[in-house]
Amino acid sequence: MEHVLIISPAFNSEKYIGQMLRSVQTQCHRFWTLVVIDDASSDQTRQIVASYSNEDNRIVLLPRATNAGRPSIPRNEGIAWAIDNKI
Repeated sequence: MEHVLIISPAFNSEKYIGQMLRSVQTQCHRFWTLVVIDDASSDQTRQIVASYSNEDNRIVLLPRATNAGRPSIPRNEGIAWAIDNKI
């Protein structure tokens, strides 16, 4: 079965991030990796993703120290991480 890579930049997404994570976890396809790049959120986004990541090793949190100002930068960082980790 093919492996699916999902890359999701997130910024101040605490209201919906848990719903997104649960949605990915409940998909029929089981061979996936979800990379969430927290773009220096000031809410609980990072903590929520970290708690899911601690329970499910298919979820990877990449925290950014400063906000990129647009989603393309964290998205590209997620792609680079996946290439470096041969995902």
